[in-house]
Amino acid sequence: MADLGGIVPEVLCLERRVILIEREQSIAGQRSSLAHAVAHLDLGHGWTTPGFFENREEAEADRLAAGRLIPLDAFAAAICWAGSRAEVAAELAVDLPMLRAREESLSRAERRWLRRSARAGAVSV
Repeated sequence: MADLGGIVPEVLCLERRVILIEREQSIAGQRSSLAHAVAHLDLGHGWTTPGFFENREEAEADRLAAGRLIPLDAFAAAICWAGSRAEVAAELAVDLPMLRAREESLSRAERRWLRRSARAGAVSV
């Protein structure tokens, strides 16, 4: 944890494989930021402009991190009772952007499975 001034959620040093997480984030935000940074490392992303990834790489890291943090069965269980996306995210201990990344990366088969599992879920997927 570090004081990053509240400007960025995490800082990643590729050369040293060090990740600093903004301490003022919620636990869900910290988990999401850490998973996102680790995904960049695992995917072998490199800087295109010093200190920045391409949009494609950011989206790829979001998808990988979201899949790791939000297992389909836990997602289904949360949407069965939650009244909002915020409640689903809180139950899964992720931030809303990470939940959105998981929703957007669902395959057709996963969407069908979620609909069947959730039956009367309050949140549409």
